[in-house]
Amino acid sequence: MGEIRIRVAAFIVDGDQVLLVEHERDGMRYLLPPGGGVEVGETLDEAVRREVLEETGLTINVGSICVMAESIEPAGRHVLNIVFRAVAEDGVIVPGHDERLVGAAWQHRSCLTEREIFPGVGPLLDSLWDDPESPSFHYLGNIWREMIP
Repeated sequence: MGEIRIRVAAFIVDGDQVLLVEHERDGMRYLLPPGGGVEVGETLDEAVRREVLEETGLTINVGSICVMAESIEPAGRHVLNIVFRAVAEDGVIVPGHDERLVGAAWQHRSCLTEREIFPGVGPLLDSLWDDPESPSFHYLGNIWREMIP
């Protein structure tokens, strides 16, 4: 078996908008909360701040963990996804230069339930929307699913 990859992401809202990034892999485009992999020696907090800055150009204030889910593919790839509540502090959205990153933008809240979000946490994030101070934490277990064009 390979190693477990840890991916952190930020759930950032502003009014009725949520910050999402769009990636393209193998010819397929998908939306997800901004974030990425944790580097060796980096705390989760440092990683989510760095990744959001790299993908969106925004600095953030990181709050509590709201969602943790695993994605274990049948072929063996294992990703632990940790989503933090966060607040945008400063900056203008400027998408980064990652080869998979297509764009970054504020999307209407309905996007969380009407479009497929990876990992599959969109409906749960939508349910947390109205209580931004809630310390509730949700562990979803293995939510792997194959992307379908």
